[in-house]
Amino acid sequence: SLVMGDGTQRINTAATDGFFYVRAMAGTPTGTPTQVVGSVPMVMDDTNSKLYARIGGVWKSVTFA
Repeated sequence: SLVMGDGTQRINTAATDGFFYVRAMAGTPTGTPTQVVGSVPMVMDDTNSKLYARIGGVWKSVTFA
């Protein structure tokens, strides 16, 4: 298992530290990431407010309002 933080406490809504960071890019990813068995590559398109994950050889996204 991998637990971010101490696994027992939530962070405060006014917190300034303790966040999980994801790499960002400006636009839709087009590259094919190097495969790491048992893992899924993810990236944030901070221009279009979309989080991408490469699943089954295809970039899939969710859009944030």
